[in-house]
Amino acid sequence: MLSQAEHRSMRDALPAWCAVDRAWSDVSAAFGEPSLVFGGPNPRTSKALAYVTADPEDPLLVLHLWNDHDSDRPEPALLAARVGGTLLPEAFTFTPLGRRVRR
Repeated sequence: MLSQAEHRSMRDALPAWCAVDRAWSDVSAAFGEPSLVFGGPNPRTSKALAYVTADPEDPLLVLHLWNDHDSDRPEPALLAARVGGTLLPEAFTFTPLGRRVRR
């Protein structure tokens, strides 16, 4: 669980941070362990990492990671960051890879 200051800092950093391609290990090094992980520990499968605070009014910060069995990636790659619970396109900030995969 993030403190209010950590949450604000992460939220502010996400747009610029997603300007380059990243991997699961980059996310962990930059933001630490997530509050919730959706998806298993297998590095060959997709997952979503959610970061929250104790205040339910603070928006969820979710990092969407992707890998496929045919790629040569040793770990999932970051596709996008999402702020809040909505799935509307404007809630997402895509990485370069995320923009390519989305097309």
